[in-house]
Amino acid sequence: MSFWEKLGFKGSVCAEQKLIAKECIEIEKPSENKIEIEKLRLDIEKQVERNILLKAKAKQQDELNKRETLKLEFELKEKLIEKEKELERFKTTEQAKRIEREKELEKLKQETIEKMKKITIISDPLVFHPDPIIDNLMRERHNNRKLKIEKEQKEKTQQKSYVKSM
Repeated sequence: MSFWEKLGFKGSVCAEQKLIAKECIEIEKPSENKIEIEKLRLDIEKQVERNILLKAKAKQQDELNKRETLKLEFELKEKLIEKEKELERFKTTEQAKRIEREKELEKLKQETIEKMKKITIISDPLVFHPDPIIDNLMRERHNNRKLKIEKEQKEKTQQKSYVKSM
């Protein structure tokens, strides 16, 4: 089917009718083009609006994510600070306990030394003291003294025997 047949002209058509038809077609074409252009323009505007809305949503979501991230970071920092404080408290209580134990030990040592100063040397090792620490110390002292005296006596006898042998 030819162009003219589509427009409704069958057979031979005079040039004038073709010219008039051509002008009509040209007049109609711009109006169809305008409608299509208008449709395209409206579609483009819709796309632009949609893109703007999507960008706004994305920006809003990004802002929410940033806020949430900052909030989580803040909470984590607070928890970390709390844990550090708890650890510090634990360390200080442990140090305080250790220092207190050391003080108690030092105090016990001092008391023992004071008691030892008050004790006179007992010649009989069978004498019993009610405090076992002091009793052991007394016995040890007595034994050491006894050993020292025995050693001195041996040395004297050796010297005498050496002198006699000369």
